[in-house]
Amino acid sequence: MQTQLRDLAVLVSLRMGTYGATCADNQETAKLQNEHGARTRTHKVSRDKLAGTDAGEILEQIRKAQNETRALFNARTVPWDDKGRRMCANTAAADLWQVLSKHRAHVERLVYEFCAAWPRAEAQARAAMNGLWKDTYAADYRASADEIRGKFLFEPSMESMPSADDIRIDAPEQLIRNAREEAERQMMERFSAGCRDAHERLIGALSAMHARLADPDATYRDSLFGNLRELIDLLPVLNIARDPELERIGAEARRRLLTFDMPPLPGMQAPMASVQALAQRPRDVKRHRANT
Repeated sequence: MQTQLRDLAVLVSLRMGTYGATCADNQETAKLQNEHGARTRTHKVSRDKLAGTDAGEILEQIRKAQNETRALFNARTVPWDDKGRRMCANTAAADLWQVLSKHRAHVERLVYEFCAAWPRAEAQARAAMNGLWKDTYAADYRASADEIRGKFLFEPSMESMPSADDIRIDAPEQLIRNAREEAERQMMERFSAGCRDAHERLIGALSAMHARLADPDATYRDSLFGNLRELIDLLPVLNIARDPELERIGAEARRRLLTFDMPPLPGMQAPMASVQALAQRPRDVKRHRANT
């Protein structure tokens, strides 16, 4: 059983970190609470150390790139445990690693730009804060570029699926057998839950589309179909268990929902109009919405 799991998937994880530009201003917090007689921790004053600076603008680009990477990573994998490890099909692992490498190179270029802008951050922040600047804030900008670079983390990792046979303890045979059986049970539960994730994503996308199009007064955009198409394109990657039912549902959804009208071939019956084809017609015509 464990050999089959290792033949199907690997465990992958992705750790990312960034520079924390927002910090609490304890002096201003205490001043505000004292002025209003408020209890401790009812309010907190915070400030963005890089607001109005070149480094702050680059930091926003880094965060955006990291969010895009995380979204891509989660889209191409399914859950395994609460430690951040996820399952990836063996057949898709190399492609995932290649894509992550491209994202990592992009983030590292932005980090290089951030570190180059860091020496200017104090002067630019001082100018941006104007009368709000305090001399005590200067200590926030004393870190070297190497220290700042160390704040950014981008660490993908890959490991084999665990196996109950990995248990190596000096104990009675029955105890070892029980431990292995329990480990196998837990791993199969996690594997099954991860495989259900693909079903749940597809069902969720179809349900959202149905709810949106079933409402004659609701607006919708082409992204409603584009998002579903992206998910269906990913199903071969997410279908780690090679479930034929998931393949069937995905293929049927593509045929019935996403294909456009095609002119009938000579001697053949005209194909059924897909939901996307119907939805492209004038969206303010009630009859078309009802058909859709």
